[in-house]
Amino acid sequence: MRKTILLLLVLVFILSPAFSQEWGNLELSTEVNSIYGQDYTFSAEKWWSENLGAGFSIFYNPSPNFSYKTFLQTPYLRFTLGEFYPKINLISENLQLKGFHLSFYLYNNEIFYMSGYGARKFPDLPYYTHLTNDVPLKILGWSLPIGENKYINLSLTSINDSQENYLIDASFLNKTSLPLGNIIIIQDASIFLKNSILYLSALNSTNLSIGSLSIKALFGYINPNTPSFYLLDPGDIGGIISLNLPLSSNLFPEYMLGYFYNVKKAEHKINLGINLGWNLSNYLNLTSSARYILSSKNNNWLYMQIALNFPTLEGTMWNSIYIKYEKSITQEDTSLGLRITYQF
Repeated sequence: MRKTILLLLVLVFILSPAFSQEWGNLELSTEVNSIYGQDYTFSAEKWWSENLGAGFSIFYNPSPNFSYKTFLQTPYLRFTLGEFYPKINLISENLQLKGFHLSFYLYNNEIFYMSGYGARKFPDLPYYTHLTNDVPLKILGWSLPIGENKYINLSLTSINDSQENYLIDASFLNKTSLPLGNIIIIQDASIFLKNSILYLSALNSTNLSIGSLSIKALFGYINPNTPSFYLLDPGDIGGIISLNLPLSSNLFPEYMLGYFYNVKKAEHKINLGINLGWNLSNYLNLTSSARYILSSKNNNWLYMQIALNFPTLEGTMWNSIYIKYEKSITQEDTSLGLRITYQF
């Protein structure tokens, strides 16, 4: 009953009379996968200002698999219910939570609480998309500015996986303006308390933008005894660096190279990747990406995606047709998808 009332409230906000500064979008997508069948996703959101908005999304797969997300944002409060990515800090960037999120905003401070069942998921990968959220989590946190363009995020996570353990995390963000761009540095340190023993993990993410040049670097270590909701596996130490340097006004490649050593499995992993954006005309562009992980334990992994994107209705509607391919030592699958986004 409460979920129905909240969804109706969100719909009232979305369908309410227009204001001069409002904006929003509707999105409909479907994807057919060789293993998981056909997925359907519909989402809608509407914003009246940067801190006043509402929206919802619905995911359905006949397997059966059904999920939803609905949110309501005001200048003083944010409430989210369903399946969503909280993106609290680096170590939980790929955490999807099935539950609720409540935030209060007080003088540039955000105090938040979340509860539900979590899982490590990557939205573009069908295998992870269809995983079940089965790790009970409770998260209490505080985000606040500590200077000009400097922020800190503190959180305490209770992970009740057969027994209750705690993850204490501190994340620092520093943004510095440069003559032709900026540099953003995020440092994340966490302590996992399990059986009265402390396990330390640390991550560092740097993003440098100067004009059309962009360099991203990630270095870190996840303790083997610490659960990971991030790109790194438990026990990984190493990093990834990427370079985005346009070759022309129509061609935008991004190159990636990384190396990780997993101290838990004694495994070496080399990460290779490339993203490519190509503007074929004013009405058509092509985007593609490829990732390959070469493992000393033969746990090799390959992922490729290519998409054709084209606008309609004078740019208010954006359409995308794509194909994805993934191969690991346990499975191989192909996906064909269509995504339609309408902006207003």
